[in-house]
Amino acid sequence: MKERIQQLKIDFEKLETVSEIFNGLHPTIIWFSDTESKYETSFVNFEEKVIWLNGAWYAFQEQQKRIDSLSKHLNKFMELAVDDMGEIYA
Repeated sequence: MKERIQQLKIDFEKLETVSEIFNGLHPTIIWFSDTESKYETSFVNFEEKVIWLNGAWYAFQEQQKRIDSLSKHLNKFMELAVDDMGEIYA
């Protein structure tokens, strides 16, 4: 599960708006808490950015759950669309 979260975090931080937030920041200003699975800061001036990041992070994870579910359904459909002889019915 931790590996999945780490991969999602990497993908999330590649998004243009998210990467712009981190661009030029020292990693101790805004960081990802593995235990809390959210972004944190100890600087008052960056609280709004952390709130935005955590909202976007939540939405990104929820969207990824939908994508994963649809991928599973698509794979199942594709398995069912091919008969024993390799004929494709889709």
